Amino acid sequence: MTAQADCRRWADLTDAHALGTALGPRDAAFVSRHARECALCGREASLYAELERWDEKEESAPPNKKPAVAPVVESRRGTYARGAALALAGIAAGVLVWLGARTRETVTAPTAEDPGRVRVVAASGEGVGVLAASRDDVPDGAVISVPTGRLCVRFDEDATACFGDRASARIHGADRNARRIELLDGSVAVDVVPQKRRPFQVVTPRGTVDVVGTVFTVHTNGDVASVAVSHGIVRATGSDHRTVEVSGGRWFDFGSDQTRTYGTSEHDLDRRLLEGAQLWESGPQSAMFIPVAPFICEVEVDGVGVGPAPLWLRVPPGKRNVSLASGAIGCAPQPQEKDIAANSEWTISWAAPKSAPPATTSAPAPSASSAADAAGLLREAQAMRTAGRDDEARRLYQEITIRHPSSAEAQAVRISLGQLDLAAGQAARALKSFDAYLATGGALAQEAHLGRIAALRSHGRNRDELAAIDTFLAAYPGSLHADGLKTRRAEIAAP
Repeated sequence: MTAQADCRRWADLTDAHALGTALGPRDAAFVSRHARECALCGREASLYAELERWDEKEESAPPNKKPAVAPVVESRRGTYARGAALALAGIAAGVLVWLGARTRETVTAPTAEDPGRVRVVAASGEGVGVLAASRDDVPDGAVISVPTGRLCVRFDEDATACFGDRASARIHGADRNARRIELLDGSVAVDVVPQKRRPFQVVTPRGTVDVVGTVFTVHTNGDVASVAVSHGIVRATGSDHRTVEVSGGRWFDFGSDQTRTYGTSEHDLDRRLLEGAQLWESGPQSAMFIPVAPFICEVEVDGVGVGPAPLWLRVPPGKRNVSLASGAIGCAPQPQEKDIAANSEWTISWAAPKSAPPATTSAPAPSASSAADAAGLLREAQAMRTAGRDDEARRLYQEITIRHPSSAEAQAVRISLGQLDLAAGQAARALKSFDAYLATGGALAQEAHLGRIAALRSHGRNRDELAAIDTFLAAYPGSLHADGLKTRRAEIAAP
C-alpha cells in the first residue's frame, strides 16, 4: 500500500471514529501506528487530541471557572501542486493529493460568544452581480442566487462553500454552533476543517448532511438531492430519518439504499467550484477584479486556476502574479504582477493582442480586407467550416473573440465554438461557450439552450440536463424540439 493510500485509510478511519464508530483491533492499531510514522497525519492526530482535552477541561470545570481563552485549532491552507496530478481542490485522481499538498498553520479560534462571520470570497459570471450586494459580510439568513457562474463564501476561518450555476441557498453563520446552508436548488461544494465542537450542516428538501470535517458536494434539483464526498466522512439523514455514513470517493442519493462510486468526471466537475480556495486563508485580505478577459481564457493567480472572467476574488496582500492559462487556442499568458496593499482592490484588464494567433500550416492567411473587421473573419471561419477544416475555423472564431470582443460576431461565434467542441467530445468546454452566450443573450438563445442540453447530456449530468430541459420548455413551448425533449425528460425522470 502506498503512503498516500495509508493516509487515505487513516483519514477515513479517524473520521469514522469521530462519528462514533468503534474501530476493530487491527484498524485501531493501524491508526495509532500511522500517526507516529506520518508527520502530516500525526499533526492532525494532535489536533483531535487537543480538541478532546479542551472538551474534557471545559466540561469538568465549574460554571464560574470555564476557560475564557479560545481553544487553539488548526486551519488548513492549501498549497496547490501543479504537475501530472494538477491537484486543484485536492481531489484529482483520489482525494489523497489533498493531504499531500497541504501545509498547516495554527490559528486561534474565536470564543463561542463571538458571532460568526460569513464573507464573499470569490465571484464569477453572474455571481459578480450578487457580490455587489454582499461585498462585506453576508447577513445571517440571507438568500443568495447564482443564475450562472460561481459564488464562494467563507464561514469564519474554517469552512468554504462555493455555489455553482442555478444555485440558490439561505446562509446561516451567526451562531458558530449551528452553522448551516439551506440549499434550495443547484449545487454547493464545501471544504470544512475538522472540528468536533463546531458542527456544520447542509440542509436540502430531501435530507440533511452533517459534517465532521471534509470536502464534499451537495446537489439538489426539486425533490432530488445527493451528496458526493471527496475526502473524509459525512452523515446523511433523509426525510425518512434513515442515516447513512458516506465516505471519501462515494456518492449517495437521498432515498436510495446504498452509496455508489464518485465518478472521475463528476469529481472533475465538482472540484472546479473550489478552485482557488487556498487563497482565502485567515488574516488580512485584499481583492482583485477582472471585468473581462479574452473569451474562453482561464485566469490564473499565482499559478492556480480560478476560472474565467468576469471574476472577483479575495487574495492575501503582497505580490500577486496574474496571467491567462494557455490551454485554449489564442490564450497567451500575458502575465501581470503587482504588490497589493492590505484592504485594497486591484482591477486588471488585458488588451487584445496586436496580431492574430499564428496560423497552422494548413490554414490560409486571412486576406488584408477580411482581417480588417470581425465580419470578414467570420466569413473566413464559415468558409473553413463548410470545407470541413474545423481546426482552422475554431482558430478564426477565437481570433474574433480576442480582436473584437465587443462585436456582435464575437457573441455569435460562441455558439459555433460550442458546437465544434461538442462534436469533438469536449463537453465541458462546449458548456462554457453556451453559458457565455446565454449570460449576455441574443437572437441565438434557443440554439444556445439546445447546445447546453446536449453538452450536459454528453457529460452525464442528468439532473442538470433535466433542469435545462425544463428551462427550454418554459421558454419555447412551441419549439419543434419540444416533443423530443419531453420524451428525453421522461427518460431521465423515470425511476
